[in-house]
Order: sequence, then structure tokens, then C-alpha cells
Amino acid sequence: MSQESLAIKEIWQKNSITLGIKWSDNQEFLYDVRTLRALCPCAGCQAQRPANELLEQVRPKTITSVGSYALKIDFNDGHNTGIYSFEFLKDLGEQQKKQG
Repeated sequence: MSQESLAIKEIWQKNSITLGIKWSDNQEFLYDVRTLRALCPCAGCQAQRPANELLEQVRPKTITSVGSYALKIDFNDGHNTGIYSFEFLKDLGEQQKKQG
């Protein structure tokens, strides 16, 4: 699927640690928000990943769209600089599905 046609149809919070996304191709994936925080693509997180014990309490406060290509997640640990492209999120969902 090309980047241009990749879009989110629906997004929901299944529970305190699980975010659901239904994509424009009708695939649905569930994402652990702690994994999203751990894999944050921002420059600061690429240099130094947060400790696992800190991630246990991480929850999203707000999720906003960035244009028509990404989501910005503001986490309760104060982190809010990561921009999660739709391509990154879709690939992550597909990888997790393959892993079972």
C-alpha cells in the first residue's frame, strides 16, 4: 500500500494500555502504548531509550493527527515529541501480527 493511500479509518483506546487502529484497507491492529513509547522515533529517544520500569506506568494523554501522514502521542510521562508515521504504525502492526 502506498503512503498516499495509507489512512486511518478509526482509532480507539481498548483499555489503559492498548490502542486500536483500523486502517483504510480494513485491517485492524492493536498496539501496546508502552511499546509505542519504547519505540518512539524522535531524536532524543533514538539516542537514549527509556528504562523498562518507567514504561510500565506510561499511558497516552492525547493523540492528535499530524497532517494526513502521522500521529503525535502526548504521554503521561511528559514525553510528546515523537511523531509516529502511518507507515511506521502499519508496519509495526503487521510485524506484531506475524509474531503472533
